[in-house]
Amino acid sequence: MKGKKARSVTIASSAWKAFYETPDGRVAIAQLMTEFGFFAAPAPGSDLARATGQRDVLVRLNELINRKPEDASSDSREDDDILDRIMRS
Repeated sequence: MKGKKARSVTIASSAWKAFYETPDGRVAIAQLMTEFGFFAAPAPGSDLARATGQRDVLVRLNELINRKPEDASSDSREDDDILDRIMRS
């Protein structure tokens, strides 16, 4: 069973990486990371359980596309730049 699960994770990881490497994929993932607070603490008064669950999904996605935690600061700025460019066009 372990081999089958590992293969499944590898396939999913490859699919997410391929999507992330496209311009549309970068935009879509950047929007998710920004909207659901990947780079920020939950807002005061927010539903903490929901915010934690959303962030957990983003953490897993981040692992699958192999973005490193130490790059979070530059990734956040880059994601914001991508979204700003789209909003201006």
